[in-house]
Amino acid sequence: MNWLEKVTTREYGFSILFYVLSIYQLLKPDYLEMVLYIMAGTSFALMGLLKEDMLQKYKKTLDIILWTLIIFTAVYFLFMLRNDANF
Repeated sequence: MNWLEKVTTREYGFSILFYVLSIYQLLKPDYLEMVLYIMAGTSFALMGLLKEDMLQKYKKTLDIILWTLIIFTAVYFLFMLRNDANF
């Protein structure tokens, strides 16, 4: 699989999308949403990396890191929803 096919896979595609959105939020500047998009983009990138064969010996550690990041991203998203309701 060449690099273009890897970039167009679902995980890496969503990761690139979230990173682009985080750059947009940086230029806005809306730092709370920027952090959310960076965490989500990193989660998708790590999910894609876990499917690579060269990282199989670190799979358990990376799974723990991935699920921790996903949980923190969800909690942060709920914090942002709650924070927006107060304005």
